[in-house]
Amino acid sequence: MGIARRIAEVYEAKVNALLNRVEDPREMVDYSYSQQQELLANVRRGMVEVTAGARRAARQADDVGQHAARLRAQAEQAMAAGDEELARQALARRQTLLARQSDLRQQQAALEADQQRLRAAAERLRAKTDQFAVRKEAIKSDYTTARLTAEVTGMSEEMGDAGLAARRASDSTAQAHARADALDEILTPGGTADEMFPATAGPAAPAPEPGHLPESELQSRLDEISTRVAVDAELARIKERLAAGG
Repeated sequence: MGIARRIAEVYEAKVNALLNRVEDPREMVDYSYSQQQELLANVRRGMVEVTAGARRAARQADDVGQHAARLRAQAEQAMAAGDEELARQALARRQTLLARQSDLRQQQAALEADQQRLRAAAERLRAKTDQFAVRKEAIKSDYTTARLTAEVTGMSEEMGDAGLAARRASDSTAQAHARADALDEILTPGGTADEMFPATAGPAAPAPEPGHLPESELQSRLDEISTRVAVDAELARIKERLAAGG
């Protein structure tokens, strides 16, 4: 065996060992595609949960509203029967239910807004995943063709094609990583998932100053006054209607 041939075989063995250590881009694009599919499934599951929450809040708000309407009718009946104290208690309970209904409506609106955002994100992600599915097969086909071509050609051609295949594989792998990284920003343009649902602890409540009520007691007393004012106003309207009807 000539010295030149021996040198060529040693060089070829070293090059093949180097190429075998290079990460296979076909595996990379398959992995990236599976990650995109998993993310899409998570988005869809989240959309189902948010939709269910919005519907549950809507049903609860409707039930509370119906209860409040019954209490108002019963307050009028109590006034007509001459039991003003019972009418007052019914109207006080009604004010509490109306506040609860308002909170439920706000919760419903927030969940419906989240539902729309998740639906739009799922559509964008599905389109990108479909596009990537087509692209990844082309990447795998190109890489396989390049490897087979390099194996059946001469040594000089093999090195040239292997270099080209390595460059193409590197570009394809970088593109796959970039696509995967970009998916994390799809749900909340301009932010991250942690920014959508921040978990921050508020500062500790300051100690009440001497001579002042604690904040919880102050708010409770203010709420009691507001309820009493609303009940008195409603009672006055009921009395006026009853007097006019009498």
